[in-house]
Amino acid sequence: NKISKFKKKKRKKIVIGNIGNFNFNKQQDFILKVAKQFKNNENYKFILVGQVFENQKKYFSSLLNFKKKNKLDNIKIIKNPKSTFKYYKYFDAYFCSSKFESSPTSVWNAMANGCSIISFDIGDVKEINKKNPFFYLLTSDDINIVKKKILNIKFVKNIQQHRQIMTLVNKNFDKTSIAKKYYNFIEKFK
Repeated sequence: NKISKFKKKKRKKIVIGNIGNFNFNKQQDFILKVAKQFKNNENYKFILVGQVFENQKKYFSSLLNFKKKNKLDNIKIIKNPKSTFKYYKYFDAYFCSSKFESSPTSVWNAMANGCSIISFDIGDVKEINKKNPFFYLLTSDDINIVKKKILNIKFVKNIQQHRQIMTLVNKNFDKTSIAKKYYNFIEKFK
């Protein structure tokens, strides 16, 4: 049971993560620009994790070049891991920077692992998280506004807060709720 195993280690740094295939639509370059704003703030660290497919090698190289050019020691980029699930437990917050998603499973995985969520208004993210006190909707891609949101994040600090998020996850992603969503969708066409 993930709840019984929930323990956020006391860290000096706040870790903001992202998991997804490296590509332009996921906008990991935007996260690098945000991380650059925290370059001199030792309290924040960013981790990007994902697969690099052949057709995205150029984009991935541009990320590495940006990191190197700007001397960003506060960001770690992990390429082609065997599994991504183990990384969620290291994140205090999950940053969904995608331009397009229908229902981003990486956000739901992050919630299930007790992460605060920072996301643009994509897919059903806003609808599902309207009662999540650890959800931060980005309405602008202005780097300074995003930085302010990150500086004001509340983090999940205890088991009760984690249970609150798990209630949202279970309510929206258990077998019964998914079946109801499919049923209601099909009923619209009758």
